[in-house]
Amino acid sequence: MGKNHIYDANCERGQLPDNASESDRHRFAEELRLASIIDLRSTTEHNIAANRQLTTQLLSNGNAKLLPGSQPRSIANDEHLVQLPGVHRIMISLAGWNFEKLLLWRLSWFNILKAITLLASGYRNAATKVVVEQAMVPRGLNGLAHDTLTASQEEIKELFRRLGDHDVYPTLIHCTQGKDRTGLVIILLLLLAGSPDSDEDVPNETKEEEERGENINAGAGLRDGDTDVRGAPVGPLERCRIPLSAITRDYRMSEDELIPELEERLAEMQAMGLPAEYANCSTGFTEEVVRFLEEGYGGVRGYLKAIGVEDGVVESVRGLLVA
Repeated sequence: MGKNHIYDANCERGQLPDNASESDRHRFAEELRLASIIDLRSTTEHNIAANRQLTTQLLSNGNAKLLPGSQPRSIANDEHLVQLPGVHRIMISLAGWNFEKLLLWRLSWFNILKAITLLASGYRNAATKVVVEQAMVPRGLNGLAHDTLTASQEEIKELFRRLGDHDVYPTLIHCTQGKDRTGLVIILLLLLAGSPDSDEDVPNETKEEEERGENINAGAGLRDGDTDVRGAPVGPLERCRIPLSAITRDYRMSEDELIPELEERLAEMQAMGLPAEYANCSTGFTEEVVRFLEEGYGGVRGYLKAIGVEDGVVESVRGLLVA
């Protein structure tokens, strides 16, 4: 299932664990001692994964023959979910109804009617493909990150509420590829972990710094103990800052780790209407997320406050990450 990236003993990210091997399950239960798995996938993705799992089970039994192009349809929509005793599964789709509405209104009237008709007729996957091809693909991965931060604020608020609970940890956060939505969440967490404490008196960064995008923690000027985004330590306490280059490098690691399952992922993406380039890490993804947060909200803390995450929750999440 590919490697996961450990940020501390409490939080990992990865691609979907549906096909976890026995050794993976052992690692989850015995080594990582997971308390929860946070699943960021959409209903459509769960439907596709469940149907694929049913197909695999039928074919492996040797007593079922499927017609070319046919596939059993899941009813429970959970056949694909790995079962780990004592591990709580938290389902928070970052492509929920508000996100879908945002994309839907970017369609032409013809495609809106087409998507609604398909959805009303029970062809959710076909309706999703129309939206994906006509509204998602033109935005690109960087644009979709902006859209997620804009339209999925309730889901992100709920995610941080969950992450503020000590009992959730250790946790594994994943979507389908563990790259873009999961990567976006991890970027938010790392920016928060690298931000000053809420009670620190930190001067505003200069306009020149903002234009260069040198400070990953908007509203916090570089002081003794800070590290700028180029990774150059400014004092003995560089652990107080996480270089943007390190966050970007971590995000881009996903690309190589998806290679073993690339063919399967490409088939799933094609079924949803996504082009092959969406399997790659987008150039400038991390920088665009940081720029969006800084220009629109003054940084990650300002964004979380704007979407309704309480200060106490923010501090709880940060404390659990940097403890």
